[in-house]
Amino acid sequence: MDPRIGRAIVYIERHFQSKIRLEDLSRASGLSTQHFVYLFKKHVGETFKPYLKRLRIRKSQELMVDPYVSITEVCLGVGYQDLTTFERDFKRLTNMTPRDYRKFRINAESFSRYAEQPPPPDV
Repeated sequence: MDPRIGRAIVYIERHFQSKIRLEDLSRASGLSTQHFVYLFKKHVGETFKPYLKRLRIRKSQELMVDPYVSITEVCLGVGYQDLTTFERDFKRLTNMTPRDYRKFRINAESFSRYAEQPPPPDV
């Protein structure tokens, strides 16, 4: 992988919660925006915005296992500015709404905890 793109990916993964602009990444990489876009897609397999969107949604899934953190807090915590866009992107990438995903995860965890318990003794 081109080291400039590798450094850009590290930056994105460390700062995904912040506003990241393509122009800033390309400038920091010492590349024109057009060449940065070309190299990023060549090495990563997708362009910058879909990569960032996928990363944010993946991070939101990790945060949603905590039922005490609201969906809005998750949304803002992963870098989205509004709940509508977050919910739309989440559904497009996971085929579930954030609320449905959270219910699914909580139920799956409850089931796995129940399944790990030893069977009751015979009476």
